[in-house]
Amino acid sequence: GRLISEAEGNYPMVLPNPKSKSGNVTLVCDVLGYRKVQKEINFSNPLSDTTVIKQEDDKLVVDFDLVRYEKGDIRTLYNIYFFNDAAVMIPESKYEVNALLNMMKENPDYRIKLHGHTNGSYNGKIIRRGPSGDFFSVARDATTTVGSAKELSKSRAEAIRDYLIENGVEPSRVEIKAWGGKRPLYDKNSANAKKNIRVDVEIL
Repeated sequence: GRLISEAEGNYPMVLPNPKSKSGNVTLVCDVLGYRKVQKEINFSNPLSDTTVIKQEDDKLVVDFDLVRYEKGDIRTLYNIYFFNDAAVMIPESKYEVNALLNMMKENPDYRIKLHGHTNGSYNGKIIRRGPSGDFFSVARDATTTVGSAKELSKSRAEAIRDYLIENGVEPSRVEIKAWGGKRPLYDKNSANAKKNIRVDVEIL
């Protein structure tokens, strides 16, 4: 029920002791562009199920057979964050937006729809990139207007689309759908309300 470690694929790592009575650990392989796969092992007796884990020299190896996204699959880009009231991504978003870019380059037949969501429905200021075109900072030439939550969600999805296009993805491969606050995952006043602010990727 808690995250104990993250690791890159194809590199050995030392698995931390979960310090639980059962010793059970769930291994999750989560790669943008592929369906999430998870497998269960026991920390105290990992080779109890050799269909999941095998010994290679001095290492224990878990193989994940990944399946590419198919039409209708939807993935939430939870690691793409925006500045407050802005359709400008914060620098920490580069990893995930580049993972999306790589997915589009690896799968030239993919067409996607970016669904923009906000937390709540309101009118307020919207900050957009200026002529300098910086996707990851609010530059001095950023423009500020007033608009609805739906307009903000659209502008955020457009920022991701524009980044993909600027880096070689054909414009015809990316569509936009703005929802504003109409499809929240959590109550807008709850502790998890920030997760309502998101962009989903749908494979068309």
